[in-house]
Amino acid sequence: KFMQKDNVADLLGDISTDRRKQLFDLMSGGDKRTLHELLGYSEDTAGGIMTTAYIALSKNLTISEAIQKIKQIGPRTEVIETIYILNDQRQLIGTADLRDILIADNDDMLESIMDTDPISVEPEVDQESVSRLVAKYDLKAIPVVNKRKGMLGIITVDDIIDVINEEHTEDLYSMA
Repeated sequence: KFMQKDNVADLLGDISTDRRKQLFDLMSGGDKRTLHELLGYSEDTAGGIMTTAYIALSKNLTISEAIQKIKQIGPRTEVIETIYILNDQRQLIGTADLRDILIADNDDMLESIMDTDPISVEPEVDQESVSRLVAKYDLKAIPVVNKRKGMLGIITVDDIIDVINEEHTEDLYSMA
């Protein structure tokens, strides 16, 4: 039996980041595209251009524990400068810069140094809107969350540059 697309997206937001990465890593490019389509993400939306190669940690970790996790997960991620902070329901509640983590006291809680209210987008948002947000707030990456704020992925600035180049090329072709 098939699940509704929004339920699949919610389910992906509810499973652990590591498990979701494992699922995506096991898939070929075609399967990843199929999953994005199954989730209802067309190629020109946030969901279509997001990656699952990011670090999301629990707000309940100490700085020392967070650094250990970053060392474990870091080599497999695209962005290491920004760490995404999740609550017990696996919802995105904040971000922390790696620099701030490294200079904090080992016994401090990760939650105590995070920036609250991170800018995020839902997977259906058009890629042009995403690129405007990234430019406006000078972000290195922007998180993609479901309606319940469950983290699904991130869009990196290099993906946004690709989008801008693609849009620019399309505009030039349409003028010609």
